[in-house]
Amino acid sequence: MALPQLNSVPKYTLTIPSTGKKVKYRPYLVKEEKILLMASEQQDPGQIMSAVVDTVIACIDGNIKNDDLKTFDIEYMFLQIRSKSVGDKIDVKLDCSECKTPNKNSIDISSIKCEKTASSSIIELTDDISVEMDYPNYTMLDFDGDSRTQGFSVLGKCIKTIITDNGENRINASEESEESMGAFIDSMTQSQFSKLSDYLENMPAVKHTIEFECSDCGHANKLKLEGMQSFF
Repeated sequence: MALPQLNSVPKYTLTIPSTGKKVKYRPYLVKEEKILLMASEQQDPGQIMSAVVDTVIACIDGNIKNDDLKTFDIEYMFLQIRSKSVGDKIDVKLDCSECKTPNKNSIDISSIKCEKTASSSIIELTDDISVEMDYPNYTMLDFDGDSRTQGFSVLGKCIKTIITDNGENRINASEESEESMGAFIDSMTQSQFSKLSDYLENMPAVKHTIEFECSDCGHANKLKLEGMQSFF
């Protein structure tokens, strides 16, 4: 005899930040929580993020792949899924900016937003050469490599199109070899490279501002938390 289904899992709606598309999702179950806990115990950033991405994909309705979602999509969506799985409140310890004493604070996940900027995806490098940028997804990241080398690699993968001759020619970067893209980036001046770096530095992010009075010295703190790791 087949075992009964224990629960009728409720469905909720969220908006994917990068696309504005509304999707249905469910809370994560014990099977997903086990994977998250095992990854957390390993203290391996790559395994943790892989578990988070897999959990988000499993809980979302529809045919969505991990490379369809940007890094900030995953962060925002995971927090929303977590809020429906274990509760809206997250307890975090934050150091006082004055005396460094850890202070316990509670954050309402429903108040956490994914802040967007008005950055143009077209970046002019010279009078007749521009690039069209895209934001990274987790398939582009290598958690085992050197952070500086990793940064160059991710930036190269975020170049979507190279535009020349005042827009008349468009080169699809995905059709070029990694070596060719590496040589293209190496040929940039520091000023040109900084324009691309600034685009990624200012990409949308999960952010929340929290104010608290230190329990030890009484100092009034106002801290901005950014990125999913700030909330755990």
